[in-house]
Amino acid sequence: MKGIVVNRFAHVCKTGLAAFILMAAVVACGSDDASRDRNSLGVQGTACVKPGQVAKVSKQSVVCAKTNIGPLWYATMKAKGKTQACKSPGVIRKKSNIVWACGVVNKKKLWQATQPLPAAVLASTTGIEPGASQSTPALDSTQVQAAADNAVLADPKIPDDKTVTQVQVIEQATTPPSTTPQITSTSLATAAPQSTNPPVTTAYTVTTIPRVTATTTVNTTAYAPQTTTPSPTTAYAPKTTIPSPTTAYAPKTTIPSPTTVTIPSPRNTISTTVNTTVINTISATCAKGGACKVGDVGPGGGKVFYVATSAFTSTGSACNTACKYLEAAPSDHSSRVAWCSNTSSSLGVTAQGIGSGMSNTTTADSTCTSGAIQVAADYTNNSKTDWHLPSKDELAQLYAERTKVGSFAYDYYWSSSEPYSYASYGQRFGDGAQNLYMKSSIYGSVRIVRAF
Repeated sequence: MKGIVVNRFAHVCKTGLAAFILMAAVVACGSDDASRDRNSLGVQGTACVKPGQVAKVSKQSVVCAKTNIGPLWYATMKAKGKTQACKSPGVIRKKSNIVWACGVVNKKKLWQATQPLPAAVLASTTGIEPGASQSTPALDSTQVQAAADNAVLADPKIPDDKTVTQVQVIEQATTPPSTTPQITSTSLATAAPQSTNPPVTTAYTVTTIPRVTATTTVNTTAYAPQTTTPSPTTAYAPKTTIPSPTTAYAPKTTIPSPTTVTIPSPRNTISTTVNTTVINTISATCAKGGACKVGDVGPGGGKVFYVATSAFTSTGSACNTACKYLEAAPSDHSSRVAWCSNTSSSLGVTAQGIGSGMSNTTTADSTCTSGAIQVAADYTNNSKTDWHLPSKDELAQLYAERTKVGSFAYDYYWSSSEPYSYASYGQRFGDGAQNLYMKSSIYGSVRIVRAF
């Protein structure tokens, strides 16, 4: 489909300077405060000419910043702490959900904290017919969760927010897009949403086949030897004629000796017994103590997302020093929450590595009475109670295997690692960026994990 990009800034970009001068003139001629406020709001998001220029419109300071749709005016806001120097006028950066622009004030190049662009301005830069595509519009923060702080800007330990420049494609559809606010990123993730159905655990029945004994008996009939004695031959006396005067003698009668026939001894009876044993071996499943791989259902009823090459320690978990796997709960906690009820002091849970999430959670739980820490400490599933809020590195591993675990939102998720008294690490599951978030923020999602 041939797309047509609707951009109301095309003409303004060419005549931005004239528009700004005209705007300033209108402000000067205004007769009341309401008129000045409208003029101040009207300049935000319009084209400017000189990147880095800082000016005032109706007592509102604005700065000219470079964006990927041309230089635009951003309204500034006050920031705590000492101002920080910058190098390139008009350059924009985003840190802790605050957009900063490099502006020139009294010939000094200083970072200016800006207010979010009006929603109407952002919406007008992405008017696209179905099937057309356009890069992500001007860098902006749709929600400001905390006051701008120059100390945070200057802290190298706090990374800049990741800038997403992926291409957005709008397809024809009858269902309007979700209106759920994205907390830390204005870009829309293009990955298909994951199913929210919990995984199904299949129970296998092992049938034991009894031992079979086969007995084969060969019977041989034994015959008693027979002795055959031939009948004796009877000798008959012949008639004897004795002529007179001759003497006749009676003939001898011969009886042959009987013949004895010997039959060989009969065969012995042979009894053969054959024993056959049938053994069926069925390998144990991951849930029943067998070997696991990523995506398998674990003993706690969740999905396995980490398999270690050697045993690791998770103090407080049932596996203790012989842990090899991490599994995630089947679904998120029902609502987004703050990190902890204690949002002003450090709880000393700074560990970030694999295996440190359980000790972080149990330590912080002694102070927290609500929030993500408390939710994780109280969670049970499949009769397992050693669940915890993942550490920074455990959360990164969970993001890496998010497609095999499933059912994640395009929000940021809390970790149990707290490097500062006022902030904890979280990770956006829209683009994978790990950032620091104010512990008092109530917009963090929670996915609980356990080691085994």
